[in-house]
Amino acid sequence: MQTDLCLLITMKGNIMKVSKNWMTVCAAGMMVVALAACQKKSDVAAGPAEQAGQKIDAAAAKAEADIKAAATKADAAVSQAAADTSAKMDQVASDADKKMSEAADAVGKKVEKAGEKMQDAAHK
Repeated sequence: MQTDLCLLITMKGNIMKVSKNWMTVCAAGMMVVALAACQKKSDVAAGPAEQAGQKIDAAAAKAEADIKAAATKADAAVSQAAADTSAKMDQVASDADKKMSEAADAVGKKVEKAGEKMQDAAHK
């Protein structure tokens, strides 16, 4: 019985050694994978898909910049056109006001002359 007990203890010790060795191998493997994943981007050459992605990103950034520049230019042009139109409208309104005043003065003079003629005719 003592022999069986010694045999069991020995087997348990061997199983524990194998488990420890297996855990050590697994831990070492995980460290290798972790270190490989931490590799700098500059150390790895970009593949064709990554290069295509970089070109698409660059084209999108350029298109965005071009659109913003065109929008800024268009906004400035619209603002200038609005200012020019406003100035022209002010000038037209001023000219119309002046012409209306001149016309009112002319009508006033005609009415005054007509009134004078009516008074002259009434006195005769």
